[in-house]
Amino acid sequence: MQLQTEVERRIEKERFISMLTHELRNPLSVIQLLSGNEHPNAASLRRAALDMAHVIARVEQSEGGRLTVDKSLFDVAELINEILEERGDTRHVSLDFPVLPQLRTDRLLLRHTFENLIDNAIKYRASGSVVRVAMRPSHYKDAQGMTFTVANELGAAGEPDPERLFTKYYRNSRAGRHPGSGLGMFLVAGWVHALGGTITYSKTGGVGASREANFTVWLPM
Repeated sequence: MQLQTEVERRIEKERFISMLTHELRNPLSVIQLLSGNEHPNAASLRRAALDMAHVIARVEQSEGGRLTVDKSLFDVAELINEILEERGDTRHVSLDFPVLPQLRTDRLLLRHTFENLIDNAIKYRASGSVVRVAMRPSHYKDAQGMTFTVANELGAAGEPDPERLFTKYYRNSRAGRHPGSGLGMFLVAGWVHALGGTITYSKTGGVGASREANFTVWLPM
């Protein structure tokens, strides 16, 4: 029994490394291409480097066991605008932020959370549609907090499996043309829970109407 468990662990680790290698290949190729260019595109180079840094962070969080939460007080709207500016893709995202109080939580973990949710929404949105990101003060089980929603109109890949969406290595069967490791939503759920929050997925719309994927995160103040 112990031998079987060890074999299963080794197989899972090998699968993880294989997926990691695949996910690193695209940003690495961009860096290599631009490095040999006399007139490199600085924005593309920075984005590729950031992609690699984020993948490495996901690996560290996935394999490192229990997370350490380092809380500080900061403006979440500024954090999200910072992420979008680094992406250089603000035209595909609409923001709905009223005047909000600052949030005391782990800025790095929340940054990774939003990066994954926004990247995922942009990747799987319907062609020509806009991703919506909204924030509102809210209460959950008598605790004061903030609710964040990232929503996108469903594209060609369709709806994910709600039962498997936050599990390790899950990928929509129709998402093959989009690169990914199947770790993103699994890690997002872990980060949100480490911050004392909740995350849910829902779908709106139906026959004759646009279908929309909604990820809702609640975090304590």
